[in-house]
Amino acid sequence: MRRLLLVLLLLSSTTAVVEGIIPCEVADLAPECFVALRPGPTEDALDLVEIPGEATSESAGQLVLTTVAVKSDLSLGDLWDIRNDPNSRRVDRSLYFPDDIDEDVTREQFRAQMQESTQAAAVAALRQLGHDLEATGIRVVAVVPDGPTDGVIGEEEVLVGLDGQPVDDIEQLLTLLESVTPGDEVDVEVETTDGTVETRSVTLAENPDVPGRAFLVLLLVTRIDVPLEIDIDTGRIGGPSAGLMFALTIVDKLTDEDLTGGRVIAGTGEISLDGRVGPIGGIQQKVPGAILREDGAPAAEVFLVPRDNVEEARGAVVTQPILLVPVDTLGDAVDALAALRAGERPDGAFELAPGIAAAPAP
Repeated sequence: MRRLLLVLLLLSSTTAVVEGIIPCEVADLAPECFVALRPGPTEDALDLVEIPGEATSESAGQLVLTTVAVKSDLSLGDLWDIRNDPNSRRVDRSLYFPDDIDEDVTREQFRAQMQESTQAAAVAALRQLGHDLEATGIRVVAVVPDGPTDGVIGEEEVLVGLDGQPVDDIEQLLTLLESVTPGDEVDVEVETTDGTVETRSVTLAENPDVPGRAFLVLLLVTRIDVPLEIDIDTGRIGGPSAGLMFALTIVDKLTDEDLTGGRVIAGTGEISLDGRVGPIGGIQQKVPGAILREDGAPAAEVFLVPRDNVEEARGAVVTQPILLVPVDTLGDAVDALAALRAGERPDGAFELAPGIAAAPAP
């Protein structure tokens, strides 16, 4: 009887939301207001990276990138199942598909983030190996429809200056935008696809996430000329969180040392151009996903965790032990794998036991 009452309440709430009577902010039981996060597919990054024309090494183990599956078309049954699944999480739909942004634009943002991630992985890896690489502008991945740059700046063009000041990377551009306000007109120096440089006027919009902050409404990545051809097959993977594992894969392939030491190493983390590893979302789904791999793939023994995600990772529920290794940089990850090959436990590493979350750090 109790479950029947719950279902009736759910049906009532869902109908009201569909009809526009109750907003999602107050309809805590309506499936349309949420998405579910679950452990997503895993891939051995060693199978996704090719470096044509270079001598590459083989590895006995795997470098596994992990993902989160975002299910958006939830049913009443899904909401019930989430309550009983320790590896699933219900979150507000607006966090992934904001009401004021078209879903196609959101997916384009994820695609742009992945492009930036793969470039950052290549640059960070080559810098780790001693290459000196410099930024030379900011490439336009996509132009947001109806934004201030729509019809003014095109995809694959490169921003090289703003109001007479050169810009080599996104951080420089953001710094310059701090000195102007929404509604200001600025001159943007653009390198076209044929290599010529043109100056175009753009009226700045307001960043909806940071009121009062001006922005161009473009999806951008810093342009850095990489001396090697590095092909990364991202498939359907979106977002920036595979950067660390792609960077490790490039380092592994371009060195004689097998970074894996024959182990199945999983991990996640956004990578910056200088090799810093940033936090990501969904860590409590990614850790068990590294163990519950599909198609009989071997479970990961080790999981590389961005330092800022460590405490959240302690709350992941797993079915077998896995060693969690905190890292701040790509160099930290390389050093941690060297320690494992030497039979040592990396600094700060701890084991996550089956069925329970790890104890808080002392």
